[in-house]
Amino acid sequence: MKFLFLLIMGLSLTINPTEPTLEDFVFTQELLPKNCSFKEVTEGARLPCKATTNPYVSNDPAFVNCFAGMMLRDEALTQKVKKALFSVYMDTNEVGVFGLEADSEESALQIVAHLEDKAPNDEGSSLLQSGPIVILLWQDRGKTEAYETLKSLIEKQMEK
Repeated sequence: MKFLFLLIMGLSLTINPTEPTLEDFVFTQELLPKNCSFKEVTEGARLPCKATTNPYVSNDPAFVNCFAGMMLRDEALTQKVKKALFSVYMDTNEVGVFGLEADSEESALQIVAHLEDKAPNDEGSSLLQSGPIVILLWQDRGKTEAYETLKSLIEKQMEK
């Protein structure tokens, strides 16, 4: 009986793999181009919404409400966010990976539609969504190898 339970659980995990979490979108140095790394946080640096590190992932309501509010500028949608990710990489210029984990896939789709309405045809960013996860990848001054590498890594994580 115990064996049958383990077999069924193993099959269900294979058929229904777990959805990614925001932590899955924090990428290690080994995966990045050699000239790209997390932007160093110097003493006295001001990070958004009282983030304390780069990268920063939290479900703390104060951080989530501040960061989601900053990204969305929509109170109703902000209330649907459970967790947020702030990360900035540096190569020739900054590349940001900002993430929101919504309370459902439906909420995530509403967030994507809202962000697309706010910045239609924004060539400096990519908006990606899988399940309840929404990732905004952005770069100042044109897309570089680091941007393209991060986009590919994000897409691979979302396919899992």
